[in-house]
Amino acid sequence: MVDYQARKLALAAFGKQLKEPETREAIVAAYMADTSFTRENILYREVHLPATLVQNFGANNIYAQAFDVSPAERQPIGTVAVLLPKNSVGQVSGKSVFSSFYMGNRTIVKLPRQLSRISPIFEELIMANLPGVSIAPREESSASFLRRCILDPTIDAVVIYGDDRWIDQYKNLARRTGTKVIFEGPGNDPLVVFPDSDLESAVDGAIRCGLNNGGQSCSALERFYIHDSIYEAFSALLVEKLKAVKHGEPQEEGVTLGPIYSDKVLHKIQQQIKEAVNGGANLVLGGDIYRGRTTGMGIVSPTVLTDCVNEMTVVRDETFGPVFPLVRFGDDLQSLLLQVDDTRYGLNAAAYGSCPPEFADYLERSHKNVYYNSTASCPENGPSRIIDGGYKRSGFVWEWEGNNFIHREGKRLLLDELSLPLQAVKRISKKETALAV
Repeated sequence: MVDYQARKLALAAFGKQLKEPETREAIVAAYMADTSFTRENILYREVHLPATLVQNFGANNIYAQAFDVSPAERQPIGTVAVLLPKNSVGQVSGKSVFSSFYMGNRTIVKLPRQLSRISPIFEELIMANLPGVSIAPREESSASFLRRCILDPTIDAVVIYGDDRWIDQYKNLARRTGTKVIFEGPGNDPLVVFPDSDLESAVDGAIRCGLNNGGQSCSALERFYIHDSIYEAFSALLVEKLKAVKHGEPQEEGVTLGPIYSDKVLHKIQQQIKEAVNGGANLVLGGDIYRGRTTGMGIVSPTVLTDCVNEMTVVRDETFGPVFPLVRFGDDLQSLLLQVDDTRYGLNAAAYGSCPPEFADYLERSHKNVYYNSTASCPENGPSRIIDGGYKRSGFVWEWEGNNFIHREGKRLLLDELSLPLQAVKRISKKETALAV
């Protein structure tokens, strides 16, 4: 494996090639054909973000410094397998594949087999730019790949981006084999809007991040807590601005909100909206679901539900679509904290206005990234995407630590997770580690 300076140059070449007009347009055309995501979202997530993340692999990487990671002072963990998700091959590669490669690991990448057009493009980009990175057979299922890698005694770590509903079935396998499992799961990201917020900015942030990839992103805003004193004004402005969002098939001119990629997700959205209305929420905008004439895929119009409560699944669970459930809160800060904390997830959070210090402290300790008067989707926050992890079901690590098999939550940097200090003695094989206990 080439040294880390050469690896840095290889990643820069990858980023440069991503932005070349021919490559960029090929990615847009292929991803759109595979998923019907819009051009705007594809350009940002699959081209701009990974190219931006490349810039953070270097001596002045503030995130690496924060986690006390210096590539010149570390050694690779060994062999790493990465399972990429269907909704963001480029962005997630920018965190996982790039980090593993940069730290000198032999890296095996599983591209989504359902993406028959975009996967070959990223395979070609990876093979052309990143020596030591290999591609798993395209026809292999993700479940087969994951199981095979955890069982393989030569693979030291597996990085997975997926649904938390199926990940637990692999826990005992990881315990038995000693494979380090790094899981990045769903989000149920809250936006909290305090009384003195700039209403226009708060609504714009809600829309930008709520419609992140049409809502089909773990980092899209999912639930919206608005102070009583500005609740009516916020909801009215949100409805007004969302009426201007053109939805339909991505090939249509001016469309910025496309179809829902999965029929299973589409059905879940339908059920969540229906349950919320039956439970007393007011459907003040949208809720329309129809099929595109060209793709036949389901399209959900921007939907606003007012007078929602935490017990509703549209608030409590990830929606993965363009739905905005609004929840009122008053001056009782403890009650607000309990409401925001009432979720299985802890990925990102955002707050507009003057956020009380004790509430900000809670957000910082329960989410991997917190944005003030801003959101994860604001362009200036692109570099923060290099931080991985989360709390509760949004992200965790399973690994052996001495004689204990642990479940570890919190924010993390894959540069750190996929490497060891130079002075560290190379651990014995993971199977010996696990079976010795």
